[in-house]
Amino acid sequence: MDASKRAIAEANETLKPYAINILPRNKIDTKLWDQCVANSINETPMAYTWVLDHLCPAWKGLVINNYKGVMPLPLSGKGVPPIIQMPFDVLNLGIFSSNNTITLLSPVIFHHQVFKKFRYINYRFMGTELPVNHKLNPSISYRKTYELDLNKDYNSLKNAYSKSHKKNIRRFKRNNLEIQSVNHPNTYKLLQQEKAKEKPALYTPPAHNRGFSDMIKTALKNGSGENFEIQNQGEIIGSCFFLKGNKRVVIFHISNETGRKLKTTFGLIDNFIGKHAGEEKILDFAGSSIPSISEFNKGFGAMEKIYLNTTINRLPWPINIIKQKNLLYRFKLIFK
Repeated sequence: MDASKRAIAEANETLKPYAINILPRNKIDTKLWDQCVANSINETPMAYTWVLDHLCPAWKGLVINNYKGVMPLPLSGKGVPPIIQMPFDVLNLGIFSSNNTITLLSPVIFHHQVFKKFRYINYRFMGTELPVNHKLNPSISYRKTYELDLNKDYNSLKNAYSKSHKKNIRRFKRNNLEIQSVNHPNTYKLLQQEKAKEKPALYTPPAHNRGFSDMIKTALKNGSGENFEIQNQGEIIGSCFFLKGNKRVVIFHISNETGRKLKTTFGLIDNFIGKHAGEEKILDFAGSSIPSISEFNKGFGAMEKIYLNTTINRLPWPINIIKQKNLLYRFKLIFK
């Protein structure tokens, strides 16, 4: 038996004791799902049903042993069979459970027979221990993100900032700009899509932008979010939204060119850290392997974390090549 077949056989043996089913959204027990996420070892606000409903309305759910574990499956496209693909503005998801043995199924879960109908899968698992035999599975690669443990006093957290970050925060404060807590949900996407005119990689479709803004609106209503902006001479130049879970807070931040020069993002994030220092929460910077972004995140004292990226491409030629190179999305950026 060759290495790949042996790995599949071992994966199937690992998965055999578990009852695993994929359910459409209308068959998912919302209460049981959200309870499972809330009590999970690797809890994140991104995995709650109400967030998924806004950011990837076509999602389905993998349920393990009657909600002892759950895994969001964001579906993309209208083709048959459907494909699993991470939605915009979601870095990673995963298997969520209070049982560590279940969360560690991440590296092998896509070998289960329920996934055979999916011809293309691109999925990123948060906070997963790396499998010893990962080299036998070419579909798995590693990515980096950054997290900051807020469970220290503010002075201790601030002392861990880089020299350049401390300098930029002082520069921000000298500008005497007010950080405003706001309830209107559209600022982040408006600034982001304006910036996307110069940086096409930031572009996200209008339907998604509406869903994202609706998610912010819901989060502000149910106490799961904090939304801030900075204005200069009547112009909004920086925006930062914090999506809060029980254990984790995910950051979404953006600034325009004026905001970048006035160091608004440094001020916004430092302000949040100051307000929430001492809480038993993780501040999740949601990326990135891009050197400049990595340095920005590390500058706040955030620690590097590894997560798994899995891509399985069983599409026929030439669609498999088109999907692999992400050509359709690039054409949309050119001709949008």
